[in-house]
This record gives sequence, C-alpha cells and structure tokens, in this order.
Amino acid sequence: MNEKRRTGRAALVAFLLCTLAAAVMLLGGPRRARRVFAPSALDPVPASSASAEQTPWHLAAKRVTEDRGEPTGRQAKVEVPSQL
Repeated sequence: MNEKRRTGRAALVAFLLCTLAAAVMLLGGPRRARRVFAPSALDPVPASSASAEQTPWHLAAKRVTEDRGEPTGRQAKVEVPSQL
C-alpha cells in the first residue's frame, strides 16, 4: 500500500510540474528587454549636403544613372530575332 501511495504522489508531482511548464510557455515565459533598432542609428544623417553625396548608397545611385555613351530607353535600338 505504501508503494502505491509513493507512485501516486510522484505522478501528481510530475503532472503539476508539466502543468506549470505549459502555463509558463503559454504566457510567454520570462520577459526580457528587447532591443529596438532605429534606422537613424544604423545610417546617421550627414551634417552637410556635401557629405550626403558621399554615402555609399548615393554613390551607387549615381553610378547606375550616369551616361554610358549609348542611347537608352525608347531611343535605344533593339534587334529582335525573327524567331520571336
């Protein structure tokens, strides 16, 4: 009889621990401070317009839009194969 009581008590403790763990998981667990990443912290605004033109993004945009000595857009002549 003593063995049954001990087994029942262990099962009850295990059930209570599992219930507690499930409640903690459902409620989101322990809370911790979350970092907030602000875009201004990642890419600070330059102090002057001269330094604004030196940002990597601005230099890449200039390079894409620079004149290549060939007609572009509707003025560009495109050869389309007869198979198409």
